[in-house]
Amino acid sequence: MKQPVITINPDIQKTLTEILEIHQEYGAPNPQENLNDLVNFILGSVIDGFNNFGCWERDFVNKMGLLPNVTKYCD
Repeated sequence: MKQPVITINPDIQKTLTEILEIHQEYGAPNPQENLNDLVNFILGSVIDGFNNFGCWERDFVNKMGLLPNVTKYCD
């Protein structure tokens, strides 16, 4: 399967890189090693919130306005 190409806004990439640097310098409960891992962790959290009614990510995804207005996805 061909990997999709995703363009990250330069300002967002700068902040994500800063997060990685902070993780390396100070540690974190869930440190990420590189930009790819960090982006996949963030996107995985969004998917968890979309698919799982009881997880903490659900509120995050709901507040971002990503849950559709259909009964199947309503809490």
